[in-house]
Amino acid sequence: KIWLNDHLISSIVEEQNTDLDVYGYKVKLNKGYNRILVQVGKSDLTRANFLIRLLDVNDAPLVGITYANEAQPYSKASAYEVKAVPFFAETFFTERLRSDSKSIRDLLMLGELNLRFDKSYEARKAFTAAAAIAPKNSYIKQRLIECYSRDQNTTLLTKAVESIKTNDPESHYAIREFYNDASGKEDYDEAERQLNKLVKNYGSNLFTEALSLDLYVKRKKFDNIVSVGKGLYDKYPDNWEIVNLKYTIETSVNKNYDKANDILVKYLKTNSNETASGTLASNYFKKGNAKKAFDIYLKRTEEYPYATGYYEDMADLYFSKQDYVNAEKWLMLVLESCPYNGYYWNSLGKVYEAMNKTEDAKFAFAKCIYFSPTNYEAHRLLRKMQEKKDLFEHFPKPDIARFISEAPKAADFPEDNSIVLLNEVQRIVYPEGATEQKTEVLIKIFNQAGIDSWKEYAIGFNEYTQRLIIEKAEVMKADGNKIKAEANQNQMVFTSLEIGDAIHITYRVEDYVYGQLAAHFTDRFNMNYSLPVALCKYSLLVPETKKFNYKVQNSDLQPVITSPESGYKLYVFEKSGLSGLKSEPFMPPLDDVGMVINISSIPDWKFISNWYADLANTKAKSDFEIKEAVAEIFTGKSDKLTELEKAKLIYEYIEKNVSYSNVSFLHGALIPQKASRTLNTKLGDCKDVSTLFVAMCREVGVTANLVLVSTRDNGDNYLVQPNVGFNHCIAHLDADGKEYFIELTDNKLSFSSIGTSLMNSQILQIPTERRAVAGELEKLKTSNRVVNNIVRKVNISFNNNDLIVERSTIRTGVFADGTRYDYAELGKEEQLKTMSQSISSDFTTPVKLTELSFSDLAGLKDTVSYKLAFTVSNALMNVAGMKIIKLPWSESYSSLDFLTLEKRTYPFNIWSFSSIENATEELSIELPKEKLLVEMPKSVTINNTLLSYSLTFKMVGVKLFATRTLKFNKDIVSAEEYATFKETFTTISEADAKQIAFK
Repeated sequence: KIWLNDHLISSIVEEQNTDLDVYGYKVKLNKGYNRILVQVGKSDLTRANFLIRLLDVNDAPLVGITYANEAQPYSKASAYEVKAVPFFAETFFTERLRSDSKSIRDLLMLGELNLRFDKSYEARKAFTAAAAIAPKNSYIKQRLIECYSRDQNTTLLTKAVESIKTNDPESHYAIREFYNDASGKEDYDEAERQLNKLVKNYGSNLFTEALSLDLYVKRKKFDNIVSVGKGLYDKYPDNWEIVNLKYTIETSVNKNYDKANDILVKYLKTNSNETASGTLASNYFKKGNAKKAFDIYLKRTEEYPYATGYYEDMADLYFSKQDYVNAEKWLMLVLESCPYNGYYWNSLGKVYEAMNKTEDAKFAFAKCIYFSPTNYEAHRLLRKMQEKKDLFEHFPKPDIARFISEAPKAADFPEDNSIVLLNEVQRIVYPEGATEQKTEVLIKIFNQAGIDSWKEYAIGFNEYTQRLIIEKAEVMKADGNKIKAEANQNQMVFTSLEIGDAIHITYRVEDYVYGQLAAHFTDRFNMNYSLPVALCKYSLLVPETKKFNYKVQNSDLQPVITSPESGYKLYVFEKSGLSGLKSEPFMPPLDDVGMVINISSIPDWKFISNWYADLANTKAKSDFEIKEAVAEIFTGKSDKLTELEKAKLIYEYIEKNVSYSNVSFLHGALIPQKASRTLNTKLGDCKDVSTLFVAMCREVGVTANLVLVSTRDNGDNYLVQPNVGFNHCIAHLDADGKEYFIELTDNKLSFSSIGTSLMNSQILQIPTERRAVAGELEKLKTSNRVVNNIVRKVNISFNNNDLIVERSTIRTGVFADGTRYDYAELGKEEQLKTMSQSISSDFTTPVKLTELSFSDLAGLKDTVSYKLAFTVSNALMNVAGMKIIKLPWSESYSSLDFLTLEKRTYPFNIWSFSSIENATEELSIELPKEKLLVEMPKSVTINNTLLSYSLTFKMVGVKLFATRTLKFNKDIVSAEEYATFKETFTTISEADAKQIAFK
């Protein structure tokens, strides 16, 4: 017996679930194994105090009862062995197929069994085996289509549909598809022909009659619609599509609303349909018959007591009628089933707000925020109930009028096309982890270039995890008038923009991050740009207990910290009068040289790597496509392949069969596609193809994992705090005791080749079940890669004044990749044309290409080599009885336009300037007959911390051998080293320009 306070609420509990009403208290009893759960509820579930007494059947207190006021840890049961028991039918057909693997009947039965068990791989395997025996059988194709549909494999589904249409065009399925094709193209004559064929071959039924009616609707033949619709309604009174058509005819054509309502009433007597009942209820409301409307909604809750959406509808109806008592009642019923749904708690809070039940409203909004931290409406409403001002009011409002009136003139900034008068971000972090921010930007235009730069503006935000609200986007004219910008989502166009105008933009961004990252926040804010900034301000309002780290790069700027409200701290980073960062050739990106605020509450990089592992590793699990593709790759291959050999075969298969693609509606922002989907669509972005590689390696027992990358063009200091600001993904491979980094987005790149944007980039390795990682940010450095070199050997001879050149070139790594991209897909004639254009640019007189041959263009070897021969007309110049020629180096620095600055403010990125690690070229020059070298050129050797260069000469018989080598010893030149770098390249340029003379 259970007593609540002084009231007996239940005698012996025998029913599993019992609902009682005791003196105004709603009591729910749930009887389970060795327990009875007592739930007591009124309008406020937390503040009421209850005394519960438990007695036995003789009214004696129960003994041995344990209790606790707080949640207790759950103790796991001891491990036990689970043994799978195969389903008898599956065993039966599997055994039959062992004796006759070609039995289509048994394959189909096994496939259907596995479909029922939702065992996608096994079902597809059975149906695919059947299709191999009967490749044109439409029924088998349709069963495969069902599998593809469940797997959301649009590519193979479409392929199977087209196969049926091609091989069995007279089948019911194919004719239906032909009808759909024609209807979709609005070729209604062809659609009608296909429909007539369907009726002729297979007879008339509801389906064909509905298609006929559909054609009348699309052709807008209203008389036919009315007559055919009536006939179908009489014939199929219980088909909702037909009933709905009849209803539409009565309302839209006949304007007979009473008859239309009668149609719905008649239908609902024997059928249940949410759309029908909702339409009928809406009609009753419009006619003022609220009781009938409420009865319809009430009946739905009785018929579907588990459907909380119907309960919500009741609450919304009562709320709209300002019957807050009943609205509360229905929301409480919803919350009994969905107590952890923040949306419903928010709705209940609004009801209490309307009832002036302030404490109840506070409680409900607090519950909403607890379960749905990113419900920003609840945050604001709760503060309103608490009589606290909006958190954004803690940020001082900028005086835009003052900024405009005090704005500098164009003459004050002659080198700039505009000035940023204000760039301010106000960010709020809530205790539960949700964040939102307001940004305000004010720009003044100085000249036409400024108009061209600012006439269009796009707000950057993540459409997957953020919501953008543009509050203001306008042109502020010099005479005080304002013109609102044309806007579409995050894009804005400022019309009528003139010199002297200002652009004013204000917008908010709400974050909707879920999962492990929901409790954390990160931010990066640039204080200065290429333009001057009058005032730059970043303000962060954060709970005082929230732990986070901040760092300001390239500045000693520190925030001003205040406490505008109990429980919160305000951090304000502010700087005024910032000069623009003037561009320099091959300078580092803004994040390396600018004043940048980096903020993160994420504890460390291990948190990020584990978080991404949870997201991505499930996508690398093996399924039908992966198993079949791997089987295809290794069919006929030796079972003694090394791990590296296996990985290379997988790499070459992916590069041959999958193309790089990055389209937002196909490829997500963070989560890769399933490996099988990438394989089927033959398309994928970096994380997709890398995941496919990892999945296929796993299938053959080779260890591989994903690696997140921030490429060097982001900057070397882009990730100074833990965050998810990576822009690329590659794979890491452990094979035969060595590690390799694999780039998979370039199908002309050889295995383990790495470009300069990846070398020394910031990377984070992602763990798998097979491989643990340190969980630390690293630099990508590996010796197990292809070096990016170019080696050339050139034979030069003369025919009168013409230069005859035979050149052999060996290109490795990314240079082999580049050659494949330029020539592999071209025919012989186009190859000659392209190469001719390339070499002609090195000479000022006509060039004729006479020979060209390539090796290893088709495969993915580390090296591509080619040979060419060409003639340069009148290459020798006659000067004072001598013949002079400039040495025809393939790589030379005749132009030093990248060194125009006398001195630099920022470093020079050699890695961005050149991808060459080692370049060697040897010229063998056969002197013209009866000619002697006027003077032996002097050799040049440079070897410093920046680079090594040599140009050497020697005579062997009648041949002059000239050898040029270049190697960069550093990948970044500091501003202090720039003078040495410039001087060195000036010397190199002079050496490269050397001429030789004969007489």
